[in-house]
Amino acid sequence: MKVPFGIAQIGKAFRNEIAPRQYIFRKREFEQMEMQMFVEPEREMEVYEVWREKRMRYYIDDLGFNKENIQWHQHENLVFYAKAAWDIEYRFPFGFKELEGVHARGDYDLTQHQKHSGVSLKYRDPT
Repeated sequence: MKVPFGIAQIGKAFRNEIAPRQYIFRKREFEQMEMQMFVEPEREMEVYEVWREKRMRYYIDDLGFNKENIQWHQHENLVFYAKAAWDIEYRFPFGFKELEGVHARGDYDLTQHQKHSGVSLKYRDPT
């Protein structure tokens, strides 16, 4: 396999707190989908911007969302390993709420997996 490539999964996720006023947005157990893209470090932000556009186009072009009811929300305070973090939000009757997050996380996750598993996850270009 050669970069760039992506993986995706859907499954149950859990959180240790609930917020009753937020109804389905803060349940203890929920279904979650996650996609990860693996790219050359020097192309990370270029590919990130392409995916930001693709994800918004999905809601507008494929699902038919009205442009007035969907927006980007940029995170002001990034976690220490993030390079960029934007959420796609939808206008519900009770206000805008996040549908998905599109984040550039660098190699933090892979580095942590390597550190705690003792297994090398370094990529070697097969060519």
